[in-house]
Amino acid sequence: MSLKKEDAIKRIGRYLRSSDTHPRLVNVNNPKDADTILQQFDVGENAFKAVSDFSLPDENLSEDALFNYLGSASGAVFLIGLSSYYKMLGEQKLRDFLNRMIGVSLVNLHLVVVCYQCEKLLAELDTRYSQFVYAVDDESEDLPQLVFVAFGMPIPAEKAFVEGIENIAAFIESDTVKELYVRTGKHKSSYPLSLYTIKEQNNSFEALCSLDFSTGQLKESYGTQTQWDTALDRLNSYGSWMQYISDVFGAYANLEIAAGIWQSFDSYKQWLYFIALKLYGSIIKVGVGTNSA
Repeated sequence: MSLKKEDAIKRIGRYLRSSDTHPRLVNVNNPKDADTILQQFDVGENAFKAVSDFSLPDENLSEDALFNYLGSASGAVFLIGLSSYYKMLGEQKLRDFLNRMIGVSLVNLHLVVVCYQCEKLLAELDTRYSQFVYAVDDESEDLPQLVFVAFGMPIPAEKAFVEGIENIAAFIESDTVKELYVRTGKHKSSYPLSLYTIKEQNNSFEALCSLDFSTGQLKESYGTQTQWDTALDRLNSYGSWMQYISDVFGAYANLEIAAGIWQSFDSYKQWLYFIALKLYGSIIKVGVGTNSA
């Protein structure tokens, strides 16, 4: 049932005041609508439960923990982020979850499952349950690309990130970004059916490739792990190889001049000079050829 946000809020309110304990599935399409609904009902003893409440740190949701909780809970409970979590597991897992929630039997509990961008799947549920589905009619925000980053690796400055796989869903439903970095021990291969695009950064060279596309001109074998780690740390501040190398050596033409004092550089700066030549050596050659023409 497609509704204006205000009408959906009224229906939820009536449900919470009624003796009917059949779960309600409320679909929203953007963080603003999700926040409005949650703020409206963040009163009294209403409980709000997220994926992280049923997960160990950096682990997938425990369905046993979730349904054990629902079996003993009472009052009013809002589940948030569950649909966004199941999108990581694939469309069928999400479909199974929605079907299970709409048909669950409750006794002393008013349960509101806040779904995120699930309109299509909710419309396919058994028509006997259509009266229990409230779909807020509003514009959808684009879902972010997920970037899995190994523990211990830096994350580019000013990039949105969460710690642990269990916190992804809550962020997606509360903010709008193109990329969400996730510091995790999990791998892209753990979620082969994910509805999100997932990239993986297991080392500093891979991170540099994402931070500055010109890194693609280089080979990982050009440096040690420590050298790439240091370079990533620097580029996180400068934003690009060009800015970083220009600050260390000056303009491109200075790279040729610096060859004469290469022996005075420490080992890292000597390596950085090598990288600078790999990236910009052709520019120097073109410049020299033009000047001498």
